[in-house]
Amino acid sequence: MIKKISLFTISILVFGLTLFSCSNDTKTDPNTVPETNNPGTNNPGDETENGNEQESNTVVYAADCHNLRYWKNGELISLLNIDGDSPINNYQMGGIDNIKENGDTVYMCGVINALTGPKVGYWKNDEWIELHSSTENVARATSMYISNDDIYICGYEQNVAEYIWKNDSEVFLENNLTDRLYYATTMTICDEYLIVGGYKELKEESGYNNYVEYVNPREWHYDLGDTSTGIQYTTYSTCEATQIQYVNTKVNSITATSNSDSIDIYAGGYSADRRADSTSPNPINMAGYWKSELTSGTRTWNSLSDGTTDAEVLSIVISNNIVYAAGYLTESSGIRIAGYWENSEWTPLSDGTNDAEAACIVIDGDDLYVGGYLIDSGVMTPGYWLNGEWTPLTLQSEHSSYFMEETMVSCIVVVHE
Repeated sequence: MIKKISLFTISILVFGLTLFSCSNDTKTDPNTVPETNNPGTNNPGDETENGNEQESNTVVYAADCHNLRYWKNGELISLLNIDGDSPINNYQMGGIDNIKENGDTVYMCGVINALTGPKVGYWKNDEWIELHSSTENVARATSMYISNDDIYICGYEQNVAEYIWKNDSEVFLENNLTDRLYYATTMTICDEYLIVGGYKELKEESGYNNYVEYVNPREWHYDLGDTSTGIQYTTYSTCEATQIQYVNTKVNSITATSNSDSIDIYAGGYSADRRADSTSPNPINMAGYWKSELTSGTRTWNSLSDGTTDAEVLSIVISNNIVYAAGYLTESSGIRIAGYWENSEWTPLSDGTNDAEAACIVIDGDDLYVGGYLIDSGVMTPGYWLNGEWTPLTLQSEHSSYFMEETMVSCIVVVHE
């Protein structure tokens, strides 16, 4: 069991927490994932061409990061209450960034963009609980985790700070400054640690467009103490001495595995060269992940794309020591291809006719779920691939006129009742 951690430069936040097993933003299972076939289409609950059939007691929740709605086994459920007096009355914009299930309760965190400003919080069985509000800045609750009935949520308010909430109590992480912004974007729990991934965005003067925006590693170390919030500050390092200027990196998803000696942390996202002397005014994002060993502090970057066109990892999980990373590759034509990497092997899920992205990946027994969107007849359609078969989700509801055209399944949880 790890008792101390050393400083190392990776864009994560580390907190102490007692838990036996490790997981991440998406529900995982140690079983082997089956081989998938070419992309197809099926409806929720239908038997697919591969013979994949969802059991009658299996419930699939899928949420939209661009709108206040989610789907339960394909049925659209709106979180808007246009005529009522609830906190989401007349709120037409917002989104759900993470979804979790605990017993008979479904939790979803995100943001409601009200006329007075963003409202950050979560839904507990569709009941809205507000954690933070802003009058003018962008703000979101980006990820959540539930352990021993404790609810942990991370998020940020741009130009102000980033936060963690434990059981609705706000825990300050880091103030934003005039030349840098901090974002907490993803979290997981492993052994004694609550691990939160994110990035720091800086602005530096250069000869390249006056200012170059880039992001770099930073880390926090916390322990769970006996304070009212349960989180107690121990050490902090900005990692300024090891920064590589004008290199753009971002962490979108994080997961971790443990053994008797240490914890391995996998942070999926992208990295791109934005040096002032770069010959490309629009640097290419290279998909990949950082693997870090907690005790030694070693960190390695693992590229999943060749750097010729933009690519990005949006979700990462580990099963049977295999790394599964969902995201997209961009063809030379500019069209984005949804798919996932199994270790370094790429599996496309869309055919390249129109744009598509894979935003989340979930392993459930012998099934592999990948959520995202694809463009169908000019319409951005949310849905998920189940073992390679596309399942579109309906856009029709009584509140359809209030929703944005931009849509994507950003998170999935599978429940066996």
